[in-house]
Amino acid sequence: MKKIHNAISDGMVDEGAAMLAKLAGTEDEGVANYYLGIIYSGAYGANKDLKKAVCYLKKASREGIVWAKRDLARAYLAQGELDKSLSEIAEIKDYDPECSYFYYRISKELNFSNEDMERCFMHSMKNRYPMALYEMSKRVEMNGGFFHFFNLDSIKFYIFIIS
Repeated sequence: MKKIHNAISDGMVDEGAAMLAKLAGTEDEGVANYYLGIIYSGAYGANKDLKKAVCYLKKASREGIVWAKRDLARAYLAQGELDKSLSEIAEIKDYDPECSYFYYRISKELNFSNEDMERCFMHSMKNRYPMALYEMSKRVEMNGGFFHFFNLDSIKFYIFIIS
């Protein structure tokens, strides 16, 4: 895998993709499929082919690669398939703050409003996911207050003032 990573990092994306494809049927197949999905998503300067990206990300997702589910949800979103995007991210919405926030944003885009959606938003905010903090600041400002986050000697403060 290191040789493949180095090839891709050095701009030899086609060579790296060919090496990854040879890993089919090995214990590294899931990771290989994930990287192929990322490559075909347009990463590393490769030509974007969302159809291939989705195919490889689905395979990696079935192999249990969590980030493949996240990136598959992103690929569906890029194709305008919000329901599929939500379905994928819903399975891993509690994995980390980024996934929680992504679930919240897709739910919001689909005009859903439920406790789980808000719980995911709060989880991402409490874990200082930047987009969630930004959105919270906009919520507070819309209500006439201000929001500030700062860090003093590893003590984290959130200030919400609503007048």
